[in-house]
Amino acid sequence: MTETRGTGPAWTGEPLVTATTQPDWAALAERHEQEFRRRKQIRVVAAGVAATAAIGGIIATVVQISGSEGNAAHPAASGVNRVDGAHSPSVDANASTPAAPTEGASPSAQASASVSASGTPSTAASRPATPTAAAPAAPTAPSPSDSPGSKGRPTPPPAAANPYNAGQVCGSGYKVVDSHGLGGASVYLLFNDATGNNCVVTIPDHPGGAVPMNATLAVQGGASAGNPGSFTYYAGPVTEHAPKNCVRWGGSYQGNNWSSGWSHCG
Repeated sequence: MTETRGTGPAWTGEPLVTATTQPDWAALAERHEQEFRRRKQIRVVAAGVAATAAIGGIIATVVQISGSEGNAAHPAASGVNRVDGAHSPSVDANASTPAAPTEGASPSAQASASVSASGTPSTAASRPATPTAAAPAAPTAPSPSDSPGSKGRPTPPPAAANPYNAGQVCGSGYKVVDSHGLGGASVYLLFNDATGNNCVVTIPDHPGGAVPMNATLAVQGGASAGNPGSFTYYAGPVTEHAPKNCVRWGGSYQGNNWSSGWSHCG
């Protein structure tokens, strides 16, 4: 404190005293130190906020790049998981993970740290991807059995067996004594002991319609006969009486002809 003495109008001859108070330097220094510390804390907090935002952006970018590479390497990560024909949504690989809040960071800084590199906020669960439609099955090539034959038409199934036999055609009492194949048919020679008659008949194995065929019989020194025409089940019967004479018998079927020599003379 400084005292100033002088002469004033109220005190004649008495010194005038003026008191001047000195500042509290210790208090000023403490307040200055507190202000310095507060500004330093503000700068530290601002630097932490900026660093958090930068780290969040880097993490979002890395996650997005990793998700893109994973989708290219594994097409199954497109959001369609097939289990027994069902579609189950998968987690979007491009969704960014929100950064952990930094102590002392402001809410706006924490919100900016959770924004992905693409500018869209991260979510806890991503939307299920739209299932892709199954590709249509390729048409099945026809098997060789389904394709037409060399003649441009499918091979028909084999016809049923002939319902007639030589004994039925010649009649009761006749027995087969000889036969010969004609390629798809057979010609038969039969004899009846009771009457002394011979019988010849040509019978297809699997009749499929009327075709040219014939049955012939000749008695040595006697008569001869035939039955040419188009038939389905048989040609004949041709009969001649030849109890003790040689006979010549034969037939034809679709261009195949055959005839025996003189035989069966007894």
